[in-house]
Amino acid sequence: MPGHAQAPLAAYPELGESTAIQRCRVGQLGACISHLFNLEPDTFEFCQNYSMRCWNCSLHATLHIGGDEAVKDEWNASETVSRRERGFWGYRDAEALQTYFAQKISGYLIGEGRRAWAGMNHAAWPGSRPRFVMSWHGASAAHAAAIRGNDAVLAPDPRFVLDHRQSSVGDRTPGRIQIISLKSVL
Repeated sequence: MPGHAQAPLAAYPELGESTAIQRCRVGQLGACISHLFNLEPDTFEFCQNYSMRCWNCSLHATLHIGGDEAVKDEWNASETVSRRERGFWGYRDAEALQTYFAQKISGYLIGEGRRAWAGMNHAAWPGSRPRFVMSWHGASAAHAAAIRGNDAVLAPDPRFVLDHRQSSVGDRTPGRIQIISLKSVL
């Protein structure tokens, strides 16, 4: 959050920032999608409720809230976001708003007794401490997260990020372009 939100935005377009979301469909690829949640109170409430529902289906104390790979085109084009950015919220840019979004969701979940698990970019943000970081950028990024006081999980791409195509056969589930079979990672 706030990215990788195409599926909920297809179902609830009012939670998005752009009118383009009215035409949004659920994506076929596990890639960076430019549709982002908006910054309205109802959207934060939705994300908090959704996160708790996910947790209630899990026995684990952590939940991955995402946080990186959020293309900011819609936020950068939005007058509403621009007013928040430079206005009463006092953030310098959309990157800082993304930090705010992730920290708000993470803080809520931590307050509910859970551990927020965040994407790697969280470890680089000043003042941001998600407590639990997943790095797919390699061992040095996981090490840097740990040095900053975060617990870190190393899952380097492409070997351990399993959203790649399994074969070149046309009827297979779509995924990232590079073919990495399950056999090759076992």
